[in-house]
Amino acid sequence: MTNTLEGFAALSDPTRRQIFDRLSRKALSVGDLAEGLPVTRPAVSQHLKVLKDAGLVVVRTEGTRNIYRVDPKGVAAMRDYLEHRLVKVRSGYGASDIQIGIGGETDLSVHIRRLLVARADVREALLGPDENRVPMVFQYNPLEVYIEVNDRGESLITVNNASVLSPKLRYNVGDEARVLSRRAVLSRLAELGIGGPFPAGWSVPFLLLFGRADSTVSYMGANIYPIDVEYGLYRDRSLAAAIEGFCLELDDSSLEPHPVIHVQLRAAGDIGDRAAAADALREAVVDHLAASSRDFSESLREDPGAADLRVEIHDHGSGPFAGTRPSIKNVYVRRREDH
Repeated sequence: MTNTLEGFAALSDPTRRQIFDRLSRKALSVGDLAEGLPVTRPAVSQHLKVLKDAGLVVVRTEGTRNIYRVDPKGVAAMRDYLEHRLVKVRSGYGASDIQIGIGGETDLSVHIRRLLVARADVREALLGPDENRVPMVFQYNPLEVYIEVNDRGESLITVNNASVLSPKLRYNVGDEARVLSRRAVLSRLAELGIGGPFPAGWSVPFLLLFGRADSTVSYMGANIYPIDVEYGLYRDRSLAAAIEGFCLELDDSSLEPHPVIHVQLRAAGDIGDRAAAADALREAVVDHLAASSRDFSESLREDPGAADLRVEIHDHGSGPFAGTRPSIKNVYVRRREDH
């Protein structure tokens, strides 16, 4: 049973908020959660216990591992607590590099989400089989924003609003989502015997949003997070001054896949001897990963070849960065078919 006050208190800790944010994207083990966090695994376990006692996460056992995920019932209880005191609590969805008001919660979308929380058959009908995550549910105006979902489950957004200064065409926000028409949602609910009456809501489609798609690269039993790569790349200030950005790629063209770190130089950036700079950047990233990731450090001890990360330096707007426009939201992971 959820104690809503304990839930708010649990999320007052910044480390627990980080853990909760990661679990809101997908279920993870303690070891997975500890990757990239400045705390030990026992400390992560203690934070998870606090979140579990507050009713915000649940755990299941898979072999020798405990897998944690967000408990949507706990989150819904916190909303109910706030609505009891503030009359109504609603969220909006936007992307800073497109426009802020892409979609919003309505009384109907909140009702649909509560059904998703409470009933497994509703989750299967609207999200597909074996989907236990509960997305945020928004409605949006298709005359202003047209949303598609690609074959990787990522939302592609076209802004139709003529007042937007920087129009976007099929822009990949990098968020995992589903799109369903209002008619499709109500029809599928009717097939389950859920026929209303429903709260008032816009006669427009639903956006079911799971959040940011996975932005890690798995290598030698360790998850490589963009933030750790960033710390390594920017360690040497003389090199950092010439770097515009970076992205990760897992090169699986050979029998032994290896991560590739693509580094984009600034338009007027001069990094000197590129081969020497690439070696220095690779060494700095490996050093930071070894210090911050136990799994990566163990992989290095077992196989020194784990340090064989490849750093490729590109002129501004070339290589995997060709044709990209400046964006507030960075793309950290690219697949080989993307370029």
